[in-house]
Amino acid sequence: MDNKEYYKLFLDEANDNMAILYNALEQLSVKNDDENSINEAFRACHSLKGMSATMHIDSMNKVSHGMENALHPIRDGKFLPDAGLMELFMYGADLLYDSLQKMKDIWESTGEFKDVLDKVEGKSYINKLMEYVEAYMGDSSNTGGEKTSTKDNASKETVEIPSVKASADDSSVTVPSNENNYNIINTMSAENKIALKEATPKYKNVFIAKVLFDDKSIFMAARALQVFNEYQNVSGFICSYPEIKSTDNDDYKNGVEYLICTNEESASIKGIGFNVGEVSKVNVYGYDEYVASLNDKKSDMEALKSTTMRVDIKKLDEFMGLINELVTIKNGMDAIDESGISDEFQGLFAEKREQLDNLTTSMYENILQIRMFSVNVIFDPLKRTVRDLCRKLNKKINLTITGGDTEIDKFLADELVSPMLHLIRNAADHGIESPEEREALNKPKEGNIKIAAYQNAENIIIEVIDDGRGISIDHIKEKLIKRAILTEEEVNKLSDDEAINYIFETGFSTSDKVTDISGRGVGLDVVKKMIEETGGNIKCKSEKGVGTEFAISLPLTMLVVPVLLIGVKNEDIGEEIYALPVSVIESIKDFADYLMIDLEGKPGFIYNDDEDSIPLLYLSDLITTGDNREKNITEETMVIVVNLGRDMIALAVDSVIGQQNVVIKKIPDEIGSLPIISGATVLGNGRIALLIDLKQR
Repeated sequence: MDNKEYYKLFLDEANDNMAILYNALEQLSVKNDDENSINEAFRACHSLKGMSATMHIDSMNKVSHGMENALHPIRDGKFLPDAGLMELFMYGADLLYDSLQKMKDIWESTGEFKDVLDKVEGKSYINKLMEYVEAYMGDSSNTGGEKTSTKDNASKETVEIPSVKASADDSSVTVPSNENNYNIINTMSAENKIALKEATPKYKNVFIAKVLFDDKSIFMAARALQVFNEYQNVSGFICSYPEIKSTDNDDYKNGVEYLICTNEESASIKGIGFNVGEVSKVNVYGYDEYVASLNDKKSDMEALKSTTMRVDIKKLDEFMGLINELVTIKNGMDAIDESGISDEFQGLFAEKREQLDNLTTSMYENILQIRMFSVNVIFDPLKRTVRDLCRKLNKKINLTITGGDTEIDKFLADELVSPMLHLIRNAADHGIESPEEREALNKPKEGNIKIAAYQNAENIIIEVIDDGRGISIDHIKEKLIKRAILTEEEVNKLSDDEAINYIFETGFSTSDKVTDISGRGVGLDVVKKMIEETGGNIKCKSEKGVGTEFAISLPLTMLVVPVLLIGVKNEDIGEEIYALPVSVIESIKDFADYLMIDLEGKPGFIYNDDEDSIPLLYLSDLITTGDNREKNITEETMVIVVNLGRDMIALAVDSVIGQQNVVIKKIPDEIGSLPIISGATVLGNGRIALLIDLKQR
């Protein structure tokens, strides 16, 4: 593996640990005596310390080590952190996170991998943190509550393992004969046997800890040494098998066994093993129990290996591409006219086609699941964003997240990061009032932003809701007239829903004040464009003085798109086929059942019993290439009511063929296409259908 792979894996794992650290600190900010969160934060810092040391990232190593040291007495139950200390921990996490992002940016742009965390700033932070902790240790009034007693580590995790002490007589250290040569007893050197014999009278317990590392680890040798050093700190004698000499990861792929003479209890030994990153399993045995376990037929190490691994998303994309080709072949087989197949082969053909259909569906669903990620990967970093905004804006904002375990395709998750950041910044800056304003309005001083995610049929819905000042419809209308976007007459005809959708127009802003956070006239138009490019849409509802809600609807995946196939007649080549995404279709109507009207000099269509009218467009008019398309109203003519977010239109087509799941491919730029054509797909019969994007009409 070359250095680039090492760097990538380091950055990936470091970011994973940062997510764990942030989440643990968030939980501690709410409940400062949560033992699980304390342990999670400690282990994340410990892992970051070890990883950065291995990669020679000195400043990151020192900051993470300092945070680990500060968490140690909290972990031991000597005091509970107050808001001031939690703020310091969060600041330290921000230092680590920012340096990781800068390292990643530099590496991706220049190929250089270097320590970017400012050493002076890091040292200053550690000094401040430790001064705070020392004040805690010296003054019980600063405990954030009643000072807690030191807890026995064994009480944190109950492990039913006998604690067996090896006695000082010769027989207790005699190596038993066993066919299984892979164990620390059978491989112990004569020197270590003597040392063990001398050490056992001085310590309460003799344990063997079996430690297994994640299969995906590229730092196994370093991890093995870290575990050895951790155990050395609490032992009077320690040895290991294999000995920690080799730097070859393969030497440790089956794990390491550590023999430890110690006064610690078994639960403490187990917990210490887990302090090191990439440790997947720790089993702790008393000496006699371990010897008895050598007769087991199944190796613990084999049984406890990690079942997960990290896969480059590009490899999944390539595999998905192959499955998509398989889908096209399957659709082609579905289109084969079986009438030409002899009776002898019809049954076999039908059987094999069904098998292919089942296999293709199963492969597609499995690879789709592999690509799915919890939306928490997007939401968790927003907690830090809100904290930063509170400091900058001098506001109090509570962020709540529900549905964080909802899964979304990796590509969509990546595309959603920037829009979510825009919405949160707008909510904090424009939406939530200052504490003084809220108090004057009889609102709680602390504003609220809620993010909710859930699955609705074939879509993922993400809502961003605030309880701030809301959006003034009158103010929007004033801006539309002032900027000559619409005339006063046109503005007066707008419904509230129509008016509010103008906040998504390019350069439009209701803010009269420009800040370094928002209000520059850019943002929501970008949000809308990015979401629509993923096949989704965004809607806004707001009530002045109550708050604002943005609802984003996204497809489960962009890999296979459900479309409605529609036809346009052409005298020369017959029927041309186009595809319209199902996500934008409101309803399908028989043309003859509803009325055409004149809508300000253009065709209009009354599409419901309430006599609501919308513009009527002909697909044959929108597809302007070719001269022989017909535009005749026949019994087959259908009207598709399309919801485009800000407005609705009626689309007249010559025929509706049916719905199908298709693989959409981008049309190469050199071929060129109409603005309303956003892609193409190959149908089962080999014909090409062009994908219509009516937003670009």
